[in-house]
Amino acid sequence: MRRLGRLLRTPAFHFALVGLALFVADRWWTLREEAALRDPRNRPIVIDESRVARIRRDFQRRYGSAPSPAEEVALLDQEIDEEVLYREALVRGLENADRSIQWWLIKKMRFVAEDPDLNEEELYRQAKELGLDDDDVVIRRILAQKMRLVAELAEGSVDPDPDELAAYFEEHGEDWRRPARVSLRHVFLSRDRRGDALTDDATALLAELASQGPEAGELVGDPFPLGRTHRSRSQEQLAKLFGPGFASAVMDLEPGGWRGPVPSAYGEHLVYVEEALPSEPAQLESVHNQVSRRLAAEKRAAVLARELSRMRGQYEIRIERPEDGDPARAS
Repeated sequence: MRRLGRLLRTPAFHFALVGLALFVADRWWTLREEAALRDPRNRPIVIDESRVARIRRDFQRRYGSAPSPAEEVALLDQEIDEEVLYREALVRGLENADRSIQWWLIKKMRFVAEDPDLNEEELYRQAKELGLDDDDVVIRRILAQKMRLVAELAEGSVDPDPDELAAYFEEHGEDWRRPARVSLRHVFLSRDRRGDALTDDATALLAELASQGPEAGELVGDPFPLGRTHRSRSQEQLAKLFGPGFASAVMDLEPGGWRGPVPSAYGEHLVYVEEALPSEPAQLESVHNQVSRRLAAEKRAAVLARELSRMRGQYEIRIERPEDGDPARAS
């Protein structure tokens, strides 16, 4: 005990004790700093010059011209949103136990492993050790999408209740209005077959059919692969079959009697409109599912926008444009 007491009173022991304390404190501080650096929220989001240039090039290749200032702002916002979603997914550990990510890392590891016949568990472990998941484009997209789904449900269910749905339909019901439709029969005269005689043949045949009913067109004219009879077709549907000019002209024809000739991309047509139905409003019962899906989608988008705004506030964001001398801070 005397020896221990003398030891505790010696300056050398006090020096060693202070040194140990300083070492432990320094090690603790280092580990704390390393942990802080690993936290995605402690690293600024920097859209650097090369990234901005890539965004511009991609837009140019796709649309044939450089983005306007407003378009570039929208593209940069989208890039920042994807980065924020990716980082927030990492913060929440959404990559853990994700089978699609595991499969992708195993597939990548098979290309670089010394022994590609290793079992999947070992391949996955080695891929993580080598950091093959760091900044991987496929994994970034998977995690950003997962985080997007999580964010959309951050405020709970977005399924609309009956009163909410009814109010939404009352405001937007015109979006589901049923378009005007016609039921028709037509006689086709082919431009390829008749050449310069097309217009004269169509005029002569119209004179023959003028006093006859719709059935008279069944045995005259040229074959038409899309059929001679069309029931309850909207202008949009007719445009897909015959072209927009034909569709517009037919919607203006009076029902009853043969009319024409009406040109299309294929030739000339003599048309008998049997029934014309006006545009009419839809009933909620008939479009309930479509309305419900759209309202739910709008609510999810609104929640996502609020969540992204909140998440953005946790990051320092900088944009470095190629022509800028100094980084521009993003709000």
